[in-house]
Amino acid sequence: AQYAFLGVSSVPLFPQLVERFDLDVDKGAWVQEVQPGTPADRAGIRGGRGNTRFQIQDYAQGGDIITKVEGKVIEDANDLSAVVAQFQPGQDVTVEVHRGGDTEEIEVKLGERPLSAPSGG
Repeated sequence: AQYAFLGVSSVPLFPQLVERFDLDVDKGAWVQEVQPGTPADRAGIRGGRGNTRFQIQDYAQGGDIITKVEGKVIEDANDLSAVVAQFQPGQDVTVEVHRGGDTEEIEVKLGERPLSAPSGG
């Protein structure tokens, strides 16, 4: 079986995280890392930089927050994986991201999920 792949590692948002990092939205998948050469990388989706420890976990600040894929609402990182899995490799999708106070729509051509893909899409 072939599965669609975006190429990001993301974390779910929760109220304390949104407050601590002063994030613009309170639902979505917060992109921590974008793997080089993946569909997300080619489309310009951005991961965070640096590491800040909060509640026993490190977070990279400044990454995009994905809130929709092809109009389907992304509540958290688990939703991102589930929604991306509904599409086929090679399919073009519109990804809505929140970045620095702005909302952008980014066109992404999904790839095929490698055998050792990270969680989060």
